[in-house]
Amino acid sequence: MKVVRTEPKKLSGYLADRRHDRNLSQETLAELAGCTRQYIAQLEAGSRVRPSCRIATGLANALNLHGQSRIEFLELAGYGGGEESATDWSQLTQAAQSVIASFTYPAYIHDNLWRLYGWNQAAERLFGVSPSQVVPYSTSLMEFVFDPEFRHHIVPWNPWARALLSQFRHDCRAILQLPSSREVMKRLRQLPDFRRMWNSCDPVADAAPLLPLTFCKDHKPIKLTIVRMQFPGPPDLWVNVFVPLPLESASDMPQALSECWRLTISPGPGVSL
Repeated sequence: MKVVRTEPKKLSGYLADRRHDRNLSQETLAELAGCTRQYIAQLEAGSRVRPSCRIATGLANALNLHGQSRIEFLELAGYGGGEESATDWSQLTQAAQSVIASFTYPAYIHDNLWRLYGWNQAAERLFGVSPSQVVPYSTSLMEFVFDPEFRHHIVPWNPWARALLSQFRHDCRAILQLPSSREVMKRLRQLPDFRRMWNSCDPVADAAPLLPLTFCKDHKPIKLTIVRMQFPGPPDLWVNVFVPLPLESASDMPQALSECWRLTISPGPGVSL
């Protein structure tokens, strides 16, 4: 593994938080990871700042960390991802992008910070977001939700933004202390209403597989359900598909899709109506 710089206080807090999440005592975690309870206590106190690669990997295994959470823990322990992780990341991203490219419905991909990893042509047509407005793997969807020029498309905006922010806080809760998250959060805090809502809402208890949305296109409201599917990492990716409503049965889907989409987008390559 490649050695990178770490911040001891963040490693200590992250380790203690994940141990409490798993309801493990220091003794049990030490036994599972192959070290001593005193060593765990020293890591959590910050008096030891760099576990060996063997112990760091053992701790990740004992804490049942996978995907992005595992990579983040190892980064905080002082170890970056190796070639295998990079290959997995590339293959997973390419596979997810291939999946949504074939979808009739608008769809996009994001990670736990809701940074955009790709979207299909139907999503580009519906939402009117061009590639020039997005820096891949950096621009967060929350930047569009709170953007003053974009958020008028969402009706009603205030309760929907608050509900979405609670979901966002759930998805990114384990990685906010990482250096890679700081730049995104810095940009988001500069957007109107974000800081106020962030300080007044709590994360939801569980990740929601479905989210409602009413999106206005050309002054016409379209009711949608966002279907969320998680691809465990590294990193964790989410595929989001926008399904038009109302759909009383599966047989109503083609007609409902046609009626909703005819108001907003015209057929194009790869998009069947």
